[in-house]
Amino acid sequence: MREREAEQARNDIAQLQQLKHQEADHYKRAIEDIRITHEENIRKLMLRDEEVRLAHKEINELNDKSNHQLAEIDALKLVITELEEKNRKLSEKLNEIIFNKAAVYKQKTIEQLRRGGS
Repeated sequence: MREREAEQARNDIAQLQQLKHQEADHYKRAIEDIRITHEENIRKLMLRDEEVRLAHKEINELNDKSNHQLAEIDALKLVITELEEKNRKLSEKLNEIIFNKAAVYKQKTIEQLRRGGS
């Protein structure tokens, strides 16, 4: 009877060892699955980080371009203001010349009429 109990105990121990091996294998697979998932998540985060970095770079470039264009607009506004001022002065000068020529022409006409009428 002792041998049967010993045999039963050995069988129980063997079954327990087999269960422990199966459980260990299960945990190893679970850990490996978690490791693979973790590495995939890290890869995705790195890709996302790169996308964000590129987006920030593009935003900075667009800001720089926008600032440059605003500076160009300001410079062109200044040129327009200067040209408008020059145009106003030229117009005033032209009006003055026309007025003077008209006055001279009027004076000559009056003198001719006086000479011709006297």
